[in-house]
Amino acid sequence: MKNHKSLMRRYEREVRANTKHIETVASLNLRIQELEKLLSSANERVRLLEYQTQRYSPQPGWSTPRGHAQNRSRTTPGHRRRRSHSRQSYSPDNYSQELETVRKERDRLKKDKQKLKKELGALDENFFEEIEDLKFALQQSARLNQEYDKALKQVCENFGAPFPLDSLPSRPKKSSSASKRMSSSRRTR
Repeated sequence: MKNHKSLMRRYEREVRANTKHIETVASLNLRIQELEKLLSSANERVRLLEYQTQRYSPQPGWSTPRGHAQNRSRTTPGHRRRRSHSRQSYSPDNYSQELETVRKERDRLKKDKQKLKKELGALDENFFEEIEDLKFALQQSARLNQEYDKALKQVCENFGAPFPLDSLPSRPKKSSSASKRMSSSRRTR
């Protein structure tokens, strides 16, 4: 009985430790997914900013004829508003600055992602197998505990001693159908 108690304590410690590991793995996986989403959005922003920078930066030797510039200003009001707004708020310098900040953010996210992947890779390869083994051991010990309870009840009934419910560690409550069967079997004795 002493060995069983020490084994159960050790088992509970292992279950707690493995539960913490599982939670860590799950949170790391979620963080990796979040970082991948951020990275893809940052890459998209970089592509967009590069495109806009190339689009709005004048190339050497380019000149815009007056008629072409006037034709652009005669677009529909919605187009004019969008163009004038984008030209006012963004210049090639602004694009390059924003592009630089987005690239820095992307690089930082890549580093975070690599760090989290290393941390996830640091877990033991047999970690999940150990968890499954612990689950199986828990089921077996629960089955043994039920058998011990039955045997203890039988011994208590044979010797006329009360069953010590309070002295036993807390157990999961039985379903109502199981308790009905127990009470009906007691009545028939």
